[in-house]
Amino acid sequence: NGLGNLQRGKHHANMDFILFQSILNLPFCWLLLSYDIVCQYSHNLFQRMKQLPSSLQLPERLTKQFSFVIPKFHLYSHGMQCQLCYSGNLLQWSVQSDLKDPEHWWVQINLVSMLTNLMSPWSCCEIINDHTRGWNWCKIIQFGMAATSTLCWELDGAD
Repeated sequence: NGLGNLQRGKHHANMDFILFQSILNLPFCWLLLSYDIVCQYSHNLFQRMKQLPSSLQLPERLTKQFSFVIPKFHLYSHGMQCQLCYSGNLLQWSVQSDLKDPEHWWVQINLVSMLTNLMSPWSCCEIINDHTRGWNWCKIIQFGMAATSTLCWELDGAD
């Protein structure tokens, strides 16, 4: 996961840097990138990657391991071509997910932004990291309950 400040909105250069910096040392064999404008963002992504510093560039073989999807909430505001190309429902190995977890997190972190506005960069980073860790911890704790309820629902439907 990666997190970064954006100047004047979601510029591709900022997003590219955040993306490649966050996955730089990950041992991944497949990467799912979920983004509400991924249909635009994914175009020429790997050509833009070549303009980044060499330390952020991925080997050619890893660029083939990316899959791009539009979160379900945003999918139907796109045209039919985008819906067919970027639907998580049509992706092999995918599960039923709204693919919006980062946006659920932003609802919580938006309140913190009022505090961080006046902080030094270091303090701002520490506060955001603390809240991020807390959010992830809550997800881990609640995962067992969610998995159990899903399993019970599936077993009831199997009768």
